[in-house]
Amino acid sequence: MRIAILAGVLLAGCPSPAPRPHPSSEIAKPAKTAAVQAPAPPAVAPTPPPVASSSKPAPVPHGTALALLLDASGSMAGPSIAAEKEGAKRVVSLLGPNDLVEVLTFAASTKVVMPLTAASERAAIDSAIDGITTSSGTAFYTAIDLAHADLLACDALLKHVLLVTDGKAVDTGLDTAVTAMFKDHIGFSAIGLGSEVDGALLGKLAKLGGGRFHAVGLVSALGATMHREIGIVLGP
Repeated sequence: MRIAILAGVLLAGCPSPAPRPHPSSEIAKPAKTAAVQAPAPPAVAPTPPPVASSSKPAPVPHGTALALLLDASGSMAGPSIAAEKEGAKRVVSLLGPNDLVEVLTFAASTKVVMPLTAASERAAIDSAIDGITTSSGTAFYTAIDLAHADLLACDALLKHVLLVTDGKAVDTGLDTAVTAMFKDHIGFSAIGLGSEVDGALLGKLAKLGGGRFHAVGLVSALGATMHREIGIVLGP
């Protein structure tokens, strides 16, 4: 009886152990996170169509502008004028389609046989040269002055004058005219045919114009000399 009562007292004085939680309840559950939405890419403005340029391309300058000053005085009649015409056409054949040429004749006065024209107009230029006729007098100041004005007004990169004569000029001021032309970057060369030319004057003019003077004794050599001189002017 006493034993039973003691046991009850002992049981009553010892508190019951707290129940142990289930192992699964000790694991912390991950917190739920709100879904983050990726930012939208920035809007790209559409590329505007190219705007057509209203400006025109710059014109391409001509390559060479050449003025042929041909003696058409009475002393050139016959084989001399024929050789001069042939030489002039050979010179034109050296020029390219982007080059320009004009043909002037001089006797007592100056005549425009062919104004400054594209060298590609070969048939028209040759026809105009074939139509040259002779008359009296030998004055070439006006021809030089006119060639100067015409070449100065054009846009060619290289400008040159070739004068062919078999006589002596009756006008003065030629050195001043050629000097003024050379200052405007226009060259000058001369060819004297026969023994009646003023070689000293033509040589001086060619030097002032930065070109060359050729004395030709034979009519048969005139065309080849004209061709060779312009070949030098044009370069390789």
